[in-house]
Amino acid sequence: MPSSPKDRLTGKLSSQLGNLELKLLGNFDDIDVNMRRLVVPVIHGVGDVTEFTLWRAVQGTATFKPPGCIEQTFRRMRVLAGGHFDNEIKERFSAIEFEAAQIGPWSTCQPVEQSIQDTQGKTTVKFEMRAERSRRFGPIANGNTYEFGSELKTRNEPYVTYGFDSAPTARINFASPQSCADAIAHVEKMTDFLTLMVGEEVEQQVIRLYVPEARSEISFLYEFRPPRQRKLIDEQEILVPLPLHDDLTPILNKWHQEQIRMADTVALLCDVLDPDPPASHIQLLLLAQALEAFHRNVIGGEYLSKEEYEPTRKTLVGAIPASIKGDHRSSLDSRLKFGNELSLRTRLRQLFEPLDDNVFSNLNTDRKAFIGDLVEARNDFTHWVQEREQARPNGAHLENLLKSALALTQLIVLRHLGVGVDRVVSRMKNAPWRYLRRFEPIKDS
Repeated sequence: MPSSPKDRLTGKLSSQLGNLELKLLGNFDDIDVNMRRLVVPVIHGVGDVTEFTLWRAVQGTATFKPPGCIEQTFRRMRVLAGGHFDNEIKERFSAIEFEAAQIGPWSTCQPVEQSIQDTQGKTTVKFEMRAERSRRFGPIANGNTYEFGSELKTRNEPYVTYGFDSAPTARINFASPQSCADAIAHVEKMTDFLTLMVGEEVEQQVIRLYVPEARSEISFLYEFRPPRQRKLIDEQEILVPLPLHDDLTPILNKWHQEQIRMADTVALLCDVLDPDPPASHIQLLLLAQALEAFHRNVIGGEYLSKEEYEPTRKTLVGAIPASIKGDHRSSLDSRLKFGNELSLRTRLRQLFEPLDDNVFSNLNTDRKAFIGDLVEARNDFTHWVQEREQARPNGAHLENLLKSALALTQLIVLRHLGVGVDRVVSRMKNAPWRYLRRFEPIKDS
């Protein structure tokens, strides 16, 4: 404990499936082992010649080991590897960077140049580090700058390894030092942004924090699920590759300005882009909700102004018969309260109105039919009326409707950020197996 540096214990810090746990052989004198769920602000440790700082460790149930030794346990903590720090609230960091495999194909910043030479029957393969391995953008409105590229680490252990490792990396340089929590929030927002650009979920694999006025890195361990092993996306499958924009700064500015209004839509869209998505009909409901949330929060609008609708609402509420009581009356009252809100069909019409008809034809989708099918599917899967059992989309029809809904949701979001519609549609057409796949129903011969 920082308050009692001479009171030291031996223990083991481990991570299993993203669950961090500290088990101590013995217990700290300053902490009552019977106080489960006690949050300890700071614990310092040393392991493998590395200093560790544990923040907000939550005490679990103590166990007894023979012969009469107490084993104190802590979980759900944040861990910094590489230094001893004070209280989390006080500490500030100047930059944060994270690794994610998809950043490489998206940025197309090749960190290594390869050449093959054939001289007098002898073939030589040569690898050279490129001088420029990243691209820098900003500062944006909040003063932050962003770098996208690769982190190279050399490996030279005689008789074991010769060479180097490359890790696609994104770095955020803060205009003013940030707390750990705020820095991690920046990473989460940036991974959402990159997910929109790449076209599939971008998952951070390693996070490093930087102390002001020092280049030394502090690795951050977090209690999320560990990164999954996934095949690297091909460059031609990237939805909006970085070279399409010589200057990404305006788009980053728009992202910074619109994050709050777009938060619901982006969260729902990311759920669908997850490598382990829910069932197809659930994905369709999420996308319908994403489009509705986008219109509500970004475009807005009602049938009548609040001032115009209020007299009508009061009249309708007053017309409810006295025989309607309890929950039934409350239900009708609630429906009338939101009766001025635009229907999903109207919202979709307004959302797609700026898009040319050729956009829908290029996406193999009919505008009017899609709007009608999505509205009916949302209603059918939400209410599950027995009479509509046969009308609910399934099989090829459901999958095709889902693919169209996903493509249009991505298009609407990216267009709002300033990405050209034609560019997005062109990229989708270049990788139809990913974005525009179509299924044919099985027919009896």
